[in-house]
Amino acid sequence: MDDDFARWGHPTESDLASYALLVSQAFGNTLDQSARWIGRVGAHRARVVLGEGEVVAGLTSYDMGLFYGGRSLPCAGVAGVVVRPDARRRGLASAMMRRLLLEAHGDGVPLSALYAASHPLYRGVGFECAGSRHIVAITPDRVGITERGGRVRPLLEADDETRRALYREVAARRPGHLDREAGLWRRCTHDRDDRRHEAWLVLDDGGRPAGYVTLERRGGAGLQQVLGVLDLVATSPWALRRLLCFLGDFASVVGELQLTTAPADPLRFILPEPRLRVIEHWVMLLRIVSLVPALEGRGWPAAAAGQVDLEVEDALLPGNAGRWILEVAGGAARVRRGGAGAVRVGPRGLAALFSGFVSPDAAVQAGLLAGPEEQLAVLGTLLAGPAPWVVDAF
Repeated sequence: MDDDFARWGHPTESDLASYALLVSQAFGNTLDQSARWIGRVGAHRARVVLGEGEVVAGLTSYDMGLFYGGRSLPCAGVAGVVVRPDARRRGLASAMMRRLLLEAHGDGVPLSALYAASHPLYRGVGFECAGSRHIVAITPDRVGITERGGRVRPLLEADDETRRALYREVAARRPGHLDREAGLWRRCTHDRDDRRHEAWLVLDDGGRPAGYVTLERRGGAGLQQVLGVLDLVATSPWALRRLLCFLGDFASVVGELQLTTAPADPLRFILPEPRLRVIEHWVMLLRIVSLVPALEGRGWPAAAAGQVDLEVEDALLPGNAGRWILEVAGGAARVRRGGAGAVRVGPRGLAALFSGFVSPDAAVQAGLLAGPEEQLAVLGTLLAGPAPWVVDAF
């Protein structure tokens, strides 16, 4: 199918109701939950496709950020991509994504990210794996950490600004973590029915906030209860040990803890026995939407310096395509047209490399990158850093 929709764009009030119904049918939410979710993201962020006067597809995107190199880059976080059952297999989802990316590129948005129900669909428009997200389980009695001192108390609504500040302090140092906007924060603090999640704030011996944990009861009775850890943020090793000790104290009433983590998560180095049962493994996908703002806007290693000549292929967003010179020095990058085009890369390889999810060698092996060894070595040095991982689903 080509991109000549009967109508594509911002939904009317009537369109929003139809889009909410499609979302509820696709993702198993109630109609009220779906409408509430659209409201959290913002109705102005939604786009719908009309065919024969009816909404047949739609999507929305969070106006969020992603942290790379300690800096937050604007990112369109795509979610709620739905197509009515009778309109599937016609290329609508791909066409919607092309339209959305062209809009974002025109606005100079550096990045777009999503979780894929179909990797071929999103790889087809330039997305690639860029951040791990593991849901793991451990029994509270195996946490094995005893750390007292300070104080753990309920986190109240009046503490929400403190919670956001603690999260941002930690997230800025973790490549791939989300810079949450209001809708994403609401998702973290409230359930689908808008009930506030249980949360606890940890204070150090001087009474200063040092971290927090957000919890969700996930069913079970008695000692078979499952406790989900939605958000665990600690600004110091002591705070992380104190929060893990707090979770271990649930051993008398909870059978299992479920946490969001990744191989680079510091808690894996603090747990005495970090043998965790993996329940789910998700990978966030990334797309470079506007090349120059993305490369110049992110942070770079302060001690790294070098130049790479790039030949970027991007048929969907030709403003990104062509030969570019990437120069990095003093923790910043400059990107300009020109160069020999020694390193050849398409949007998928560019996204995976930009995020730090793969090394140049791995990208070459995957067929996502090509170039002389000396230039690939420089690129690897410039992009060296901790593996990106993600806490949030969206």
